[in-house]
Amino acid sequence: MVLIAPAQPEDAPAIAAVHVAAWRAAYAGIVPQVVLDSLSEVQRTAQWRRILAAEAGWTLVARDGGRMAPVVGFVQGCALRDADAAPGDGEVGGLYLRPDRRGHGLGRALMAAAVKRLAAEGMAQLFVWVLADNRPARAFYAHLGGVPDRTQYDTIGGRRLREVRYRWDALPRL
Repeated sequence: MVLIAPAQPEDAPAIAAVHVAAWRAAYAGIVPQVVLDSLSEVQRTAQWRRILAAEAGWTLVARDGGRMAPVVGFVQGCALRDADAAPGDGEVGGLYLRPDRRGHGLGRALMAAAVKRLAAEGMAQLFVWVLADNRPARAFYAHLGGVPDRTQYDTIGGRRLREVRYRWDALPRL
């Protein structure tokens, strides 16, 4: 049984652990290895404490087995932050799973929870940015009906990386 609920401040260390493990697994060979090696759960915990204390956006956590079980994934959302954002545009700013939980439906469950939350906030469209070389994530979003609509570049660890934005013209039914 997976429980998805709003993240609490005390979830920061568990979210940080998932975040670091997910980055190392998903971005190996994409993001410079020195960046992945330098990831720190301590630093990410501090970052997550700040994120969870801020009032912008929201984070949902997935727990495998109920309210007191470990966090195995999370999703963040907010109003679209891009320059071309219009009222009603929502964004999933990050969706990460523990590597051993990929391929078991947890990502889809987190996306469904995010869509429900965005709908409750009056959002009508959904956008997600993903690294172009992250083929599993791109396949996941395409499978859920997302359509690539824009690209941009970001620099991580001195490497210029292309990102692709996926768009859903209406919130998907997941």
